[in-house]
Amino acid sequence: MIRRGLDNVILRCRELCQQFMVDMYAKIESERLRYLRYNQQKLRAEEYIHLRDAINNNADVAEIGNHVILPSSYVGSPRHMQEYIQDALTFVREYGRPCLFITFTCNPKWPEITSLLLPGQNAIHRHDITARVFRQKLKSLISFITKSHVFGPTRCWMYSVEWQKRGLPHAHILVWFIDKIRPEEIDSIISAEIPDPSTDQLLFDIVTTNMIHGPCGTLNSSSPCMADGKCTKNFPKDFTNDTVTNVDGYPIYRRRNPENGGQSFIKNIINTDIDIDNRWVVPYSPLLSKTYNAHINVEFCSSVKSIKYICKYVHKGSDMAVFRVENTNVNAPPVNKNDEITLYQIGRYISSNEAAWRIFGFPIHERDPAVVQLAIHLENDIRKVNGQQYPTYKDACLALGLLEDDNQWECMLAEAALNCTAIQIRLLFAIVLTTCFPARAQILWENHKDSMTDDILHQHRIRCHDLTITFSDEMYNEALIAIEDLCIVIANLPLSNFGMNSPNRTASDLMNTEMNRELQYSTVEMAAIVARNVPLMNEEQRTIYDRIMLAVSAGQGGFFFLDAPGGTGKTFVISLILAEIRSNNGIALAVASSGIAATLLDGGRTAHSVFKLPLNIQNNPDAVCNIKKQSSMATVLKRCKLIIWDECTMAHKHSLEALNRTLKDIKTVTNYLAELCWSFQVISDKHFQSFHVQHTLMRSTLA
Repeated sequence: MIRRGLDNVILRCRELCQQFMVDMYAKIESERLRYLRYNQQKLRAEEYIHLRDAINNNADVAEIGNHVILPSSYVGSPRHMQEYIQDALTFVREYGRPCLFITFTCNPKWPEITSLLLPGQNAIHRHDITARVFRQKLKSLISFITKSHVFGPTRCWMYSVEWQKRGLPHAHILVWFIDKIRPEEIDSIISAEIPDPSTDQLLFDIVTTNMIHGPCGTLNSSSPCMADGKCTKNFPKDFTNDTVTNVDGYPIYRRRNPENGGQSFIKNIINTDIDIDNRWVVPYSPLLSKTYNAHINVEFCSSVKSIKYICKYVHKGSDMAVFRVENTNVNAPPVNKNDEITLYQIGRYISSNEAAWRIFGFPIHERDPAVVQLAIHLENDIRKVNGQQYPTYKDACLALGLLEDDNQWECMLAEAALNCTAIQIRLLFAIVLTTCFPARAQILWENHKDSMTDDILHQHRIRCHDLTITFSDEMYNEALIAIEDLCIVIANLPLSNFGMNSPNRTASDLMNTEMNRELQYSTVEMAAIVARNVPLMNEEQRTIYDRIMLAVSAGQGGFFFLDAPGGTGKTFVISLILAEIRSNNGIALAVASSGIAATLLDGGRTAHSVFKLPLNIQNNPDAVCNIKKQSSMATVLKRCKLIIWDECTMAHKHSLEALNRTLKDIKTVTNYLAELCWSFQVISDKHFQSFHVQHTLMRSTLA
């Protein structure tokens, strides 16, 4: 793209230059994929184990021979990423957990980039420059850590480069040191505090520019990290005077408040000055930040249990999504659902920055030392154990301790815990129970139940936005239920037939997504909303609020209809009532007849979605909601203290009657009024909407 002494006009065209780079790489990629498509016989596509997968997934076995494979040799394909995940887990198996997890992001304000820009250009206009500079910076960072030994001698390392749709390239780096980092050494390497500007002004400027998250939450609800009203990165963090290492996950780094010596500064966000303290600092290494002046997130890996998720995250690749609209006509031409190349092409996203990187031929993965995949074993090599070759395979198995000893299952599950997901470990354990009949099945479960349950723990932490949740008996019960289901599928036998305790299926409410959805609200935040907004209500609003809350607190039931013109504060009152109940860990359902109205309520959803109303409700006067008595939604309705139905007058009367029948069945009552002693229905609506009259409005404005 750049030649000495020559001026390439395409580099001055900004978005057109970006589109040109994307088109050129798309052509390169298309030619590579075309070769793979026309050489499927050389790939031996039919030899892949898709026949078994098709049978397990109830797929059409007749289409197996037409399977178009995207092999692992293609850089960026799912199989390629999976092989790199296994290589990373090989490092974990050989050397233990990594010491540091580093995320290095390109800084568009590096002088190496800005000095090469043409007049009027920004870094986003010249991805050819940012790609080259970031490649050199990344090589320098790897050399700085691994060859200069700034944190100690390095045993191995690996990294993966990714691109985001809205951002510049960044690299995820895993580093293993010969001498593991001790807990008392964490603060000397990683900091999560704002430096003192009087001591180190340069580091203070770098950290306040590059290492501050958000702010988000109530300070900036439009931040990209916000989802369902909460920060996906769990900011702001809590103040703590000492760094604490967790049993699982990242440590809790030292973050002192200003009263205990912590620093703070003022940052202007949306024309508002906000006081930023240590709760908003992304963990960083002062040495790396001062050296490279970029966003460099440094995390200490404190446990092996979190490594599987880290290795997957490092090599997850770019986001992809595919959907297809199929013709239901039986005479329509068939669609090949097993064309992996087409699915990859229509699902992947190519940014101009990634296109420039790939055109230059820069690697997206690197590691040291190399991992060699052993495709086959030599015939006599299998009989060699610890350098000694045995005469028979059985003797070799005896030397490895693979025969007639339950210790083999202990070793197998311990190894699987490092390389496999919890779902795979549970399946492996079920196969061992049903086909190998270990003598101490219950002891095997007690020794390895954490590794079989860590995905349930992970899902529960994400759903509740709380990384401090630990293993519980309910989680172990969920894992046992999953294992027993597998044993029933394999051998049609429950766990009790294998000398294990049977799970309690009636108490399996931990993964009750409906219940978790309604209990995920922070009681502290809800109480703060109530305390802040209740004094702002007028007399009529306060009367409505007091009457409804009195009925809720007394448990006497009630049926309320709230009707007022638009703009008089109906949604304001309803939001405070919801917050008051949720601040006490109560359940309050907020539904609406339309999706737009539901978005105005905190946690609001449509009535059809919540109550599972039939679609043809107007033609079915005897309809009931599709909610089973023992389902998760039924549990929510039993514990519900309040139901708010916005725009209820827009719903058909059969909808209310269907809900009444369902509630009577769930709560085992004989009439609707008795049901209201359990939950209240606040039905709010606006029969008309009045717009403001502007006397000076010009006729041209209405055109």
